[in-house]
Amino acid sequence: MMQRLHSIIAVGAILLVSGLANAADTLLVKTDGKLGAGIATKHTIAGNTLVLELAAGADGAAWARTINERLTGAKATFVGGKLSIFGIPPETLIDQLTSLSLEGDADPLAELGALGGGIAAVDAPEGGGSIRASKPSDIAMAESTHDADEYHEADVVEVKKGVFPQVVLKLKMRKPGRKSPLKKDLRWGKVIDATVMYNSRGGAVDYGDASNQNLLIGWYLTPRDRVRVHLVGKGGTYSIDWLSRE
Repeated sequence: MMQRLHSIIAVGAILLVSGLANAADTLLVKTDGKLGAGIATKHTIAGNTLVLELAAGADGAAWARTINERLTGAKATFVGGKLSIFGIPPETLIDQLTSLSLEGDADPLAELGALGGGIAAVDAPEGGGSIRASKPSDIAMAESTHDADEYHEADVVEVKKGVFPQVVLKLKMRKPGRKSPLKKDLRWGKVIDATVMYNSRGGAVDYGDASNQNLLIGWYLTPRDRVRVHLVGKGGTYSIDWLSRE
């Protein structure tokens, strides 16, 4: 009887280790453009807050700390077995959570190598160092697909950087887009925080995407720069899906 019990425990341990080895290491996963469960078995959106229910054994407190440290603008709490995150539009946040893990940061230089042009490594011959552009206009510009009258003109007040290339821009609005659905909310002089929203592929930022190469400008901006941005969002939470420096 005891020998049988030990055998059952041993088999269970092997299955558990095997399952963990094959399990996703991100809260959510995206395969062929379809969102699926990762460490979070269920997610819901309540207003501007994303609520995640985590799998048994997941370290919710560690996830909350990681999100607060590495996702600029995000605020996460873990209470009652649920991970609640706000401060970034849920749609943007969901995309970021498909690439965020507890196992450290990816090396962006390796992925940026194919871009060439105005993006270069500084003091990092083997990657892993700081990144710069000689000037924002050196980065390849993607052609915008939005109506020209949907763009807002704004001044950069502050650039809040997280793990490259995540960045939140504090903007002071100057001229609202005449046809923008947000024009009534974003009148002259209003100050907002807006998260730069990248496209992803395979659960990570796609550095070969033309729109993302345009959005990388946000990382290199400085206070007092003037920009044109296309904004999406509601309830005081905004994202940028296209921008240019004026």
